[in-house]
Amino acid sequence: MKTTADADEFLALQARELMIYVDELVRRHIVTRLDSTAFETLSRQDAVTIEALGTQGPMLVKDVAALIQLPLSTVSSAVSRLCARRLVRRQTLAADRRNIQLELTSTGAKVYAAMLGAGLRTARTVLDALGPAERSTLLAILQKAMTAERPDC
Repeated sequence: MKTTADADEFLALQARELMIYVDELVRRHIVTRLDSTAFETLSRQDAVTIEALGTQGPMLVKDVAALIQLPLSTVSSAVSRLCARRLVRRQTLAADRRNIQLELTSTGAKVYAAMLGAGLRTARTVLDALGPAERSTLLAILQKAMTAERPDC
């Protein structure tokens, strides 16, 4: 008879296995497909900041931090790096000078487009390896997993 401890241990092993697969998919299909000279120093924080601005358009720094669920200090550091690389532009709002709005530069928009293209190619590669029923099952499982509550860290 399995105990709760056994089930928890098995779940922990499966979680580690899932993490390994996801990390490998990202490394194999996204990171290696981006132009290595242009993007080799793009951290995950930088990438998710670009993704947020690319999908949502201009946003306040605090709203980017809330959307990508990172501390404001982490996002501020990413923004500084991205501004130095001329991928993101900061603008102080006249109505409230405490608020800084961010937007992608034209170069930043090209980086976002390259990231989006790499992500779509990755998704296509993964789905091409599966049959139609397996694709539907995978997407249903991922959709269900995405509705799980994120534990407070």
